[in-house]
Order: sequence, then C-alpha cells, then structure tokens
Amino acid sequence: KKGVMALLHSVLLASLAWAEAALEEDVNYACWPGQGQGWVSYGNGPEHSFDSCAKRCTADAHCFGFDYTNHSQNDACRLYPPNNPKLFDGWKDHRRYCAKSQAPEPQPADKVCPRTMQEEDIATYVELRVKSLGDGSIKKQIQTHQYTVDSLSQEMYTWWVQLGLASHGEAIDNFENMLRDAGLEQQHVPSKNWGPIVAQWIFPMLLIANMIVPELTPAFFAIQMGLLAIKTVAFAVADPDQGGSTDFLKAARMWRARLPDRQTNHLLMIHNFTNALRTDYSTKKLLAAYDAVTKLINGTQSYRHVLNAYYAAYLNSSTSPSNGIHPVVDVQVKPFGSPSLKTGALWPAAPWKLNGCVIADAMMRENHDCIDSSTPVLGEMWQRPLLFVSSQQSVALEYSCDH
Repeated sequence: KKGVMALLHSVLLASLAWAEAALEEDVNYACWPGQGQGWVSYGNGPEHSFDSCAKRCTADAHCFGFDYTNHSQNDACRLYPPNNPKLFDGWKDHRRYCAKSQAPEPQPADKVCPRTMQEEDIATYVELRVKSLGDGSIKKQIQTHQYTVDSLSQEMYTWWVQLGLASHGEAIDNFENMLRDAGLEQQHVPSKNWGPIVAQWIFPMLLIANMIVPELTPAFFAIQMGLLAIKTVAFAVADPDQGGSTDFLKAARMWRARLPDRQTNHLLMIHNFTNALRTDYSTKKLLAAYDAVTKLINGTQSYRHVLNAYYAAYLNSSTSPSNGIHPVVDVQVKPFGSPSLKTGALWPAAPWKLNGCVIADAMMRENHDCIDSSTPVLGEMWQRPLLFVSSQQSVALEYSCDH
C-alpha cells in the first residue's frame, strides 16, 4: 500500500507541475500525444518546445490549439483553428497536440463514420456466431445433429463467398465505371501497384491457419491452397510473360473474370474442405471448423474496403504527387490584365487527366458521404479539388464541386 500511495503521490505532483507549466498568461492548455487535423494548420514555425509554441498560440486569437515536436525543424510548431485532431497519433516526430482550455475539447477522430450496411450485417452475423461459440449453443446443435457439415458449407457460400469474396469483383466493376465516367480513355496506368491489393486482401484470410486447432489443420489446408491459387492467378494476370497485361485495369478485368459472384455455389476449396471434415468426423472438429469459418467471414475485406484500395493504388500509379496535389491541365488566364499569372486545375484525389469532381463525388457516395480516419484505406486522403495559382508564389485555392 505504501508503494501505491507513493506512486499516486508522484503522479499527482507531476500532474500539478504540468498544469503550472501549461499556464501562460491565464490561458491553460490540455495536451495529448497526437497531432492536429491534416491540411488545416497555419503559421508553422521552428519553435520546438511547449513553452515557445504555446506562447505563439496564446498571442493569436484565431489559434484554438497547436501541436509541436521537440525535434528541431521548420514546422516544429503548428497552429490550428477549430479542428478534429488525431489524438494518440503523433506520427514519426512524436508530436503532442495542445488545446486552449476555452477551446472546444477535441475528440478522437476514430470511428465517427458509420459502417456500411454490408459491414454492419457481417459484424452482426459474426457477433452472433461468436456468441453461439461462447455460450455453447452451437456445440449443442452439433451434438444433436441440428447443425451439420452441410449447414457449415451453406453458410460459407452465403456469407463468405457470395457476400465477401464476390464483393471484390463488384468493386472492380464499379471502380472501372467510375473511371470511365471521369474520362478513362485518357488513362494508361501500369499494373505494378495492382498485385499488392490482392495480397492485402488474401493475407488476413491466410493468417487464420495460425489460429486453428491441430485437428483442423489437414482440412483447412484445402482453404489455404485455394486462396494461394487465387493469389497466383492474380499476379499472373499482371505479368505479360504469363499471358497477363501491364495495364492496371486490363489486369483487374482479367482477374475479375476468375472471381466468384453472388450466384457462385461451388468452389473446389470449399468442396475439399467439407469433404475433409466428413472424414474422421467429430463434434470437436466441426466446432473448430465453425470457429475458423467465423474468422474467415470476419477477416474478409468489405466491398468499400476493396474499392477504396483500388482507387488509392490507381491514384498512386497514375500521378507523381507534389505536396499532395496532382496536375490535371494548364489553363492560361490573364486576370486584371496580368500576362504573368498562370493557373492550372489540380486534383488532390483524382488521377491525372480525370475529372476530379466525378471522382470525389463517386468516392464519397460509395463511402456513404462520410470519410474520416476510420474509413478503410482513405482515412488520410483529402477529397477536395484545388485550383493552383502560380506567380511569384504558389497558392492553392479550394473550391466546391457543387458549382
């Protein structure tokens, strides 16, 4: 008890010391590990201590908070208007975010956007399966032959294949349609960044092999081999030496033809898996299979996750980012009679030469008009088009797609 009291006493003293250090001209700051919202900071400066950065924020009526790092760099201190900071995410320079006590208390940005209907349905279904494992109800159903290998097979096709795996093909179809609406004919993007999408899609499912009981390993081997075969085909369609294509979308189309759809009711890997379960059948074995399939369903990426992954990979393949903005077309203008001013439309979220508003609107719609740090893949991407103005200095002006 004495040790605990001593620890609490030291923590209290440290807290009081921090409160005193945070007091600057009657302005108190609350601080967390983390950083301010991306793209909204202003007045960046080299001050690399709490005191020096807090002094700047205190003197600025528009400053609601700041983040700082103890590393010596030009933007060590960054001031922020009202914003949605990323708490507990200090990035590589270990920043801290501090808010004025009179400013609105920041909330972590995570988990603000709701899940899609597909994600909600799968999450609810997985929760029910986990509950049935925990309370023993599924074990009783297996023992009384109410739940059989055939039951498991049907659930695999309904929830894993037709709802999970088939979403990948639908994402390819809708991604291609979006690009066509935005001016696809002008695009010729290499397929070098295409393969990793498939690898990241399959990897969580392959990991499940490490979470199963030894009795299930021989049966689950059929699922492993099936997934690895899918991965092999995916990389082959991006390799010209194996009859594939170096074009991003052509490779995706070729692979899309090999994927299951919402009507698929026979896959060799599931057939071999369920046959192996019937060999030397036991309640324990089917119960372990039920758990493994639950993990498979839960570990399969949703439709919007796959779509967002294609979008991000295509964007990275088709642009050469410069400060997060991508040139589309140069337009010569002469405002106020000045011939030296040049403007160009820049789309932070659109591949080169594509209509940025079509892309931004489509991606927002696919993500239910909500993108934040919890959104798969796109959590850190910026969705607003910019107009780039270049004269003596470079300035980016944001405008709305509504007009």
